[in-house]
Amino acid sequence: MIRRDFLAKALGALTASIVAPLLRAQDMGHMEGMAGMTPSLAAVDALPAGALLHELPRLGNESSTRGVFRAELTARPTQVELIPGIKSTRWLYNGTPIGPLIDVREGDTVEIRFVNHLPQPSTIHWHGLPVPAA
Repeated sequence: MIRRDFLAKALGALTASIVAPLLRAQDMGHMEGMAGMTPSLAAVDALPAGALLHELPRLGNESSTRGVFRAELTARPTQVELIPGIKSTRWLYNGTPIGPLIDVREGDTVEIRFVNHLPQPSTIHWHGLPVPAA
């Protein structure tokens, strides 16, 4: 790892570890003042611990042309039940709680139509895929 990258990542992690608790405390304080509402958190053991992670869902390639990956990715608010009996709204890609795996190779042409049904403008953060600004 390049020293500059290590230092940048270490500084980012340190900043996040300091700022996140402050933001959470600020958010909780804001919520408590809202018409008598008090924040309710799930019990510590509400979600299973030690379970294996699920395999990432794959985004299907709609193209039959070699070297071309074409697909549609739709973002929309969806009611999910992470904890039995408690539903909450989450913003999902193609109905999955985590974004799908887009399996392409260097040199492939990638065409993904992003359909946004979220209540605000959105974009996608592409890990490992250089994307032109246009």
